[in-house]
Amino acid sequence: MASDEAKAGAIGLVNDFRTRGLCMWGAIRREQLAEGLIVRINDPKQISSAASQLCGAASVVYNLAQADPSAYAKLAIDLFEKAEGKVKSLTIKPSADLRKTAVPGGNDAADWIVLASLRDSENWLFTYHGDGRWNIPYIGSADDAKAIQMPHTVAAWFTSFGYSDVKNVTNLLFTKDWDDVRDADRLYRSGYKVSLFISANILKTATQGDASTVPDHWVVMASPVLSSTIHLDPAATISATFYTWGGVRDVHENPSKKMTVKQFLGNFYGYVAAKP
Repeated sequence: MASDEAKAGAIGLVNDFRTRGLCMWGAIRREQLAEGLIVRINDPKQISSAASQLCGAASVVYNLAQADPSAYAKLAIDLFEKAEGKVKSLTIKPSADLRKTAVPGGNDAADWIVLASLRDSENWLFTYHGDGRWNIPYIGSADDAKAIQMPHTVAAWFTSFGYSDVKNVTNLLFTKDWDDVRDADRLYRSGYKVSLFISANILKTATQGDASTVPDHWVVMASPVLSSTIHLDPAATISATFYTWGGVRDVHENPSKKMTVKQFLGNFYGYVAAKP
């Protein structure tokens, strides 16, 4: 977590940004972006993908804002003023088409400019709009389910952002097993940043008991998943908190209904872990 001094330095960058005039992002106002950045510098968990399906990007940017708020602020500012930003070895250059697109409803400008740019910069064929449309030159359109970030992309972002020993332990079609849960928990306790690849079923009491067929969401571990009393008993319950959708939340949406090991494993497709 960044120090108060580091946060103050980042806020200074944003306040300097307020006074300038150059803009390469037609649908975002400078003051609107500045206000959103300061909120997120002070509290990185306010970064949200709830309205954009950009949860994989959010899981990486959330960690960046926590660890280096000035790098986070500079990235957003450079995207706005130069149409190009850089974090460590990764250059992020959103398309002109994306920069002309209005911020979709429900998204904050500070989240949209960073998360959508990061996602869009990975596409040489698809241009992400976030409003249910993808432009596919010479072909037509596809739904925005393609916004979901694949594990190899999330792992590559961690590497490009300067993390080491990046581990991609995921499946796309089959859930992972108990040993993988224990490994993710061990890495988190060792100081790694761990993003879990899951079905969002496990985040809602009404669907926690529903086994999924495909992963559709990324969350960041904000606490250990396991305790000394949990073992491989399908009826044992899991207690954990995850960063997702603009906050840190307990998997027990309803405290009276605990999530079991069986329910968790039915919606767990692995993890990407990286050492800061």
